[in-house]
Amino acid sequence: MLEDLHDLSARFPGNPRTLLLVEAIDHGAVRDAVRAVGVGPVEDFLRALAIQLQSLLHEGSNLYFVGVGRFAVLVDRQNRGLDMFVEQLVRTLREPVASGSLMIELDARVGILKFKLEAPEIDDSLRKAMTAVHNARTVGVACVAYIPEFDAGHQRAYAILRDIPRALAHNEFHLVFQPKLRVSTRAFEGAEALLRWRHPVLGAISPGEFIPLAENTTLIHDLTTWVIDTALMHLAELHNAGLRVTIAVNVSARTLERPQFLETLKAACAKHGVAREMLHIECTEYSGLTAPATLESLKQIRALGMQLSLDDFGTGYSNLTCLETLPFQMLKVDRALVAHVTENPRARQLLQGIVNLGHGMGFRMLAEGVESEEVFHEIVALGFDHIQGYYLSRPLAPAALKEFLRAPPELPRKEVLIHKRSASRDRGCAPGRDCV
Repeated sequence: MLEDLHDLSARFPGNPRTLLLVEAIDHGAVRDAVRAVGVGPVEDFLRALAIQLQSLLHEGSNLYFVGVGRFAVLVDRQNRGLDMFVEQLVRTLREPVASGSLMIELDARVGILKFKLEAPEIDDSLRKAMTAVHNARTVGVACVAYIPEFDAGHQRAYAILRDIPRALAHNEFHLVFQPKLRVSTRAFEGAEALLRWRHPVLGAISPGEFIPLAENTTLIHDLTTWVIDTALMHLAELHNAGLRVTIAVNVSARTLERPQFLETLKAACAKHGVAREMLHIECTEYSGLTAPATLESLKQIRALGMQLSLDDFGTGYSNLTCLETLPFQMLKVDRALVAHVTENPRARQLLQGIVNLGHGMGFRMLAEGVESEEVFHEIVALGFDHIQGYYLSRPLAPAALKEFLRAPPELPRKEVLIHKRSASRDRGCAPGRDCV
């Protein structure tokens, strides 16, 4: 295809052309089909599809096989003629394709690229067309025309991943800490470590952006190691100042699967002279938590004496059967469930049910995202054991956290601030759950 394009550019330099990239079936589906029926039937299917696509083409258009399940069509028609051809192509791709005795349903996407017959545009044509296909599949439509804005997000993501190792080496990351309140004692007995990054060019980058990117690479392990080491360094400083609190760090399921992660935890605690029970590990709801390797890692972490919390409970994977087997001590209820508790009776009923379920199974319950006094009182009345959110404190730099813990704010009281159920629960937990 590229050879043909360069030949055309020599004959018609600068002339417009249109490239249609057809992803008739994604690579995952091809792989599954090969595993199910073998290579031969899948090759027969692809040949039958190629013949069907070829029958649509007119003089001056060529069909190319550019990848498993991917075909490229080079056309010279523009505007209305092109639109009619694309419509016909999409209609054809909606029809099942016969392969022997099988009728295979397609999940096709088409990327459209208009470009000029010039060397730089030719060499980048397939990449841009693939970008359009990816966006078509992402938004769930049949076809998408390429626009330069598609590249901006991908290039930013690539730049972020490329710069994480440099940022670790040059101390661009830092931690802030959000205090956690224990309701029964009205004391701030812990804090969650939150990672922040100020990029020298891109500015402040949200962890909601760079953490998911890192989780698709081994960089997540380097980030996690840095967070644990830095959090324990600050924790040791707090303990030396007479402030006995715990620190929680969030760990991805991918890092939990690593055999050396246990050694990382033990080495970090020993390095900073911090008792293991003062480190809490938080894991976001994710189906991978129930994988055998991850489950074994969680059990070993508990055997070290560290506490485990299930973060964002209620909005992620939410497989309630996992609560039977996963060795967590705390469930952190996501802010999305907490935010509307004062204005929506059903939200309140849902939270009450979650609290009752958690306590019935011996879990301590923490409400995240408490941002007003009204929500604070409602959460206390529902029987939550711990509270975290902007109403109590925004995330604080290490020095500010030290001052906060030395002189915590005066909390408002109602006639009954601590719910009777909460007070009675503090006497003990169900078997197998620690009340640290």
